[in-house]
Amino acid sequence: MNRFLLLLLLLGATPALCLPPDVRPNHWAAAYVQQALENHLLSLESDGRFHGEQKVTRIDVAIALARLAKALQDNTWHAAPSKPVPESVVQTLKERRWQNRPVTRYILASVLCRIGNYVANGITRAPANAKDTAKSEALPTNVSIAVPPTNPAYASLRYLVQHREIGPDSPLLQADRTPITAAQLGVAVAQMVTGLNDQLTSLGHDAQGNTPDASFHKPKGGH
Repeated sequence: MNRFLLLLLLLGATPALCLPPDVRPNHWAAAYVQQALENHLLSLESDGRFHGEQKVTRIDVAIALARLAKALQDNTWHAAPSKPVPESVVQTLKERRWQNRPVTRYILASVLCRIGNYVANGITRAPANAKDTAKSEALPTNVSIAVPPTNPAYASLRYLVQHREIGPDSPLLQADRTPITAAQLGVAVAQMVTGLNDQLTSLGHDAQGNTPDASFHKPKGGH
């Protein structure tokens, strides 16, 4: 092992972030940018830069969200410690001025990485032989993808649909180059996490939205 790395580990220090040239190490989203790149949620632009202030589209979000869902499902997500939402963000949400704001690549990286860390660190997975996973009654089963197979997001949308991690009202189903708003991103993330919870745990939702799903515990014969 490299002596310098060994010294860092012994001292409990963290090696410097390996960031694109246009992301400052002291930027508020720097750690999330690195984690998003390491987990292949996002990639650098053709010029080797991140372009964090660039607005993200429905296509961008569909692809990144499906990558996050798959990494969590396959248990390949490289998690960092979960962190509380800063008070400044909480205040912004309370003021309700955020809903129609366009989402930037910085924001997308931070939101998806936070969710990935929360799920990886906080959800206890059901045993591999559990028979009551992926059976929630309330999750959609017939969601139509509104874009053709040639769309860059088609495979990602198909993954989300197959795992019931997207609803029929999701703006992502109309995956195009339209910038996505913060409220739309919130809906898409919530749907993905709900479906993922059903995939990973024994907790589901019945037709009334109750959890755990009562159908998991019905006696044989349905009585």
